Amino acid sequence: MYVQGQKRQTFYGPIWDFDLALGNITYNGNNIPEGWWVKNAAWINRLFDDPVFVKQVKDRWNLLRTNQVSTLYSFINESAAQLKYSQQENFNKWDVLYDYTWPNAVSLGSYDSEVQYMKDWLAKRIKWMDTEINKL
Repeated sequence: MYVQGQKRQTFYGPIWDFDLALGNITYNGNNIPEGWWVKNAAWINRLFDDPVFVKQVKDRWNLLRTNQVSTLYSFINESAAQLKYSQQENFNKWDVLYDYTWPNAVSLGSYDSEVQYMKDWLAKRIKWMDTEINKL
């Protein structure tokens, strides 16, 4: 988090470490698609006391839900297809598809199964967000 400019606007970033995202982690309950992890973070929880911020969060989710989230699975399928040969070379070099590797949540034995696990996890997360976001 940092502050930039004369308006003293707060920015967060960069975003990284997606290897432990989307249910691919076994500790702190982060493999469970329900719950407000970010909302309970030290700096961010205070923002949710502000009704203007909460409205912006709801509006942003509903906009993304209408536009980007509806095309998310197509994007995942296209990306998985583009990575077909790269993932084969990766798993030829690093034989980890059949071995549990901490802190990953599961070991499914195939790239396609791993992609499907991610899509299933996302579907549960999106369903939870659809229900909970407007309760804020």
